Amino acid sequence: MTLELIIPEIGKSTKVKDLIISILIDYPYQTLTQIHRTIKRKYGINTSFQAVIKATKILIEHNVIINNNKKYTINIDWIQINKEFFDKLYDENIRKNKKKMKILQSNNVTVYKVNNLFELDKLWWDLLVNWAAKEKYNKLHVWKGQHMWWLMPRIQTEESLREVFSKYKIKTYQIIENNTFLDKLAKDYYIGKKEHIKIISEKKDLDEEISVFGDIILRFKRPKIIKDKIKEIYKNKNIDLKKIIDLFSLEKDIELTVIKDKDIATNMINNIISKFK
Repeated sequence: MTLELIIPEIGKSTKVKDLIISILIDYPYQTLTQIHRTIKRKYGINTSFQAVIKATKILIEHNVIINNNKKYTINIDWIQINKEFFDKLYDENIRKNKKKMKILQSNNVTVYKVNNLFELDKLWWDLLVNWAAKEKYNKLHVWKGQHMWWLMPRIQTEESLREVFSKYKIKTYQIIENNTFLDKLAKDYYIGKKEHIKIISEKKDLDEEISVFGDIILRFKRPKIIKDKIKEIYKNKNIDLKKIIDLFSLEKDIELTVIKDKDIATNMINNIISKFK
């Protein structure tokens, strides 16, 4: 059976099918009654139970969701086919055959240079997935930064990463250093995934992020023009998809530094986890 590409309007649509997808992203394995109640309670939309049944049937027919003993959840195959479609679309129309530049500085430090935020997120995703599949002992991943910018255009990719982490029993601790409306939505998303996340607003105007897993430390700092555009987007409660896509495809060199040092990584992991005690 062919999987059809369906792109929901997450965050602003009042269409029942889009609301169902939004709910199941945050709360997997819901009954029709639970979905109906959540639409009324969370979104304040007085839709009928019959409308929920009709929209659910359409989503099942298009393989977007699946029915498991009368409990509904997102179809992982749908997430994957969306990811593959957008990766291919990006590779063919945005990347324009540009390759990541890798500059090996020493045995313990590698610097990658990518062209935009799409490439940064894709490289980061690859590093995390490869590590998760191989890690046998230290199954912890921590992150700290200003905004969870990758959620806006690549929610399906993040869903697939959560599946990988669940499969390999990876635990994640994340700290958001800002407290805007969109930061709170990001926090709610990960709480829905039953992950450890906190907002600790330190009122810093920094744009460096760290992602630490195993004995690997990732550090990246975006150019000022990208930093300013992200800041502008996060000032608003409404998500402007055109601005977001333009931002993520904006051609500007970004360096991702990969440091391999077990002692430093362990200290950084322990430091972030200590914030949750």
